[in-house]
Amino acid sequence: MIGSETERSSVRVNGSRNFLLAAALLLTLNLVVASWVLGTLGALLFLVGAVLALCRMECFGRGLWDRLLFGFLLLFGVATVGLDGMYLLFGRFETWMVGVVLWLLVGMLLLFPAGNPVSFQLKRAQPWAFSAISVTASLLLLLLFFLARTDIPLVSPWNLFGFEPFLLLGIAIFAAMFSARERDDDLPMFVWMLVCLSALSVSAIVYVVGFGFDPFLHRAAEQALVDTGVVEPVRLLYSGQYTLTAALHHLTAWPIKLIDIWMVPIAASVWLPIVAIVGFERGWNLSRRQARMWWIGIFAIPFMLATFTVPFTVTYVFFLGFMVAYPFFARSNRLCFVTVLVALTAAVLFHPLLAVPMLLFFLGERFANLFSSPITKWMIAAGTAMAIGLSVPAMLAVANASWRALDIMRHLEYLPIYFRLFASPMR
Repeated sequence: MIGSETERSSVRVNGSRNFLLAAALLLTLNLVVASWVLGTLGALLFLVGAVLALCRMECFGRGLWDRLLFGFLLLFGVATVGLDGMYLLFGRFETWMVGVVLWLLVGMLLLFPAGNPVSFQLKRAQPWAFSAISVTASLLLLLLFFLARTDIPLVSPWNLFGFEPFLLLGIAIFAAMFSARERDDDLPMFVWMLVCLSALSVSAIVYVVGFGFDPFLHRAAEQALVDTGVVEPVRLLYSGQYTLTAALHHLTAWPIKLIDIWMVPIAASVWLPIVAIVGFERGWNLSRRQARMWWIGIFAIPFMLATFTVPFTVTYVFFLGFMVAYPFFARSNRLCFVTVLVALTAAVLFHPLLAVPMLLFFLGERFANLFSSPITKWMIAAGTAMAIGLSVPAMLAVANASWRALDIMRHLEYLPIYFRLFASPMR
């Protein structure tokens, strides 16, 4: 039995290495060839190889989803900080930077110390009816959105529907909850991801041209970065999204519009179920069954911001997961602490308004735990609260300085025009 387990472990290690090396070679070649077929194949190989590699990284925890959570946080953080750092350092975004970060990520996955591997569990003997109902309802909801695609400008995509999408979503959610109650394997996790994708992809599917106003501006900036290598002026603000989107485009040859529109819906559909369920189980001491059933309650917080991509919504989705899993993150080991710290730094490069307070809060709490004196802890807590409170005006001051000083009195002259926006149109 021991021999067979050792043999399976060796197969996993060799399999992850082969997948990662093949992905790195294909994606590096695609930096020159620019074929979406080659890029898609390379991306799939990298995903499989990364998952196999993370499944054996015991340093991130004993459970499968703990390892995937911290592993993908590390990949996201290192990729974003590495790409953004080189862009800001050299003042231009070059294709070779993408290749450097790609091989850095592959090297990390190959060289990280391996431990006892874990794998996905699927128990065929357990009930599957509720899982099938949830999956069917989610797929019907996606089909409903595709059939309603339009290029007509709408205030809300829900204006196109009656009760149908809400009925399907309700069925999908309640069936997923019953699936999580009846099954103790990993199938409910994937069911929840599909449910989230069906709910969060409404804007991405329904709007043919695109949703909102800001997304068009950021998409134009991303295209400019790909075409010219620079977004003038070169600055920290929003650069995380721009460089990451440009890097994915160079690696896969997928259109900028496709990457930009689907970045937040897909990332949120994977990130939120994993981080919330692991956070409730490990940090709030809920049972696995309770965590997998009731995590969906976080969507009581308005989730419209998780349906479209701008730098702030990326940070907002990260913020939702971070606050739910914070007790777990705060008690994690040193490597996991550094991983979360790198990911928070990456979030700052997307949008600092939520990310900087999160970073200060995380560092302050961790620093306070180094001391045993209650007075010292309270002093650090007070200092952290003050720093968080001052961080927002400080960031605004820095932004104003970078855009030159604002003439406040001149802008106050337009205040009556602003108030007229709220006047009754019937007058």
